[in-house]
Amino acid sequence: MLALAYQMLGELGAAEDVVQDTWLRWSDAEHASIRSPAAWLTSVTTRLSIDALRSARHRRETYRGTWLPEPIIESDSTPDGLLELAQRCELALLWSLERLNAEERAAFLLRQVFDTDYADIAAML
Repeated sequence: MLALAYQMLGELGAAEDVVQDTWLRWSDAEHASIRSPAAWLTSVTTRLSIDALRSARHRRETYRGTWLPEPIIESDSTPDGLLELAQRCELALLWSLERLNAEERAAFLLRQVFDTDYADIAAML
């Protein structure tokens, strides 16, 4: 839940607040009526993150300079931890690629995946 909230908000403190609010809602929820606790927690975390992004407080605290996300330092080198990190990186890459137009995406993939020279990429595009 923390990773999801952090990816959406880009700020560790705000992500921790969202996770705390999610757990408070979980403690008040009727557990017998919830078929999938993981799906319920993911949905609530997502909705609370969206609400935090839309809130007036968040709009007032908008930084006008270059935005860099806070690093999350984790020392989890277990196979499960490494798998979770790989999945987060995959989602970040897909999110980034979706924001590129077709030519930018092609140039990026040709260079990074196929190690194509810049001159060849320019000739192709």
